Amino acid sequence: MKHKGQEKEESTNDKPNSETPVYRYYQMELLTKNITPEFEAQVSQRICRQVRIVQANPEDCERLVHLHNRAFLTATDPYCPISYSDMMKVLTFRDNIVLIGTIWGEDAGFIILGFDYYPSLEFDDSSDNILEVPAPPPERDGKRVYNVGYISGLGVDPRWRGRRVGTTLGVSSWKYFNAANLKKLKCEVYEKNEASFNLISRLGFRKVGVKTYSLEQSRAEPLRRL
Repeated sequence: MKHKGQEKEESTNDKPNSETPVYRYYQMELLTKNITPEFEAQVSQRICRQVRIVQANPEDCERLVHLHNRAFLTATDPYCPISYSDMMKVLTFRDNIVLIGTIWGEDAGFIILGFDYYPSLEFDDSSDNILEVPAPPPERDGKRVYNVGYISGLGVDPRWRGRRVGTTLGVSSWKYFNAANLKKLKCEVYEKNEASFNLISRLGFRKVGVKTYSLEQSRAEPLRRL
């Protein structure tokens, strides 16, 4: 499985065969400078106080596979279960961060955070679209440096939907993104997933474009999109 930022931004713009079904995904972005203390306080009023956030590690792989497959089985997105080996790749890729939200000891949802480095953003962070290929992140003081963060996956167990688990996970992600000193955040949302689109919009993201994928492309990387 590729991490979302590994391929060229325009690579998925290749138009699928006109006879095959296509799936449209909204390209969403949020400049981190817009996550002001006031905005964060406003959004934080909508979180669920019963949700406990824990950071996953490789020992949680089987737990995450189960949670992912339950979350997306009834979602509007093109469904493809994830395997243990692919989830382990997510957990161990570079500096990915996976958070699990629990309620009363039961797993309720997850969010996957990824990171990339785009040299052009060091000079201009106002562009709506990043057209270049991400570069290997430089190192400073022994740590990799990034300037773009991705919400590479977000899912909520159907039993816990409507409890603001997704909002709580999204707000919790800001702590980790802020620590990385990023320029902007990105994600992709399936056009028919109204719940995810509304959630991401409430977190301050705005739509900056649309990409189309064939069913095979959409299923190729099940943790690339929401």
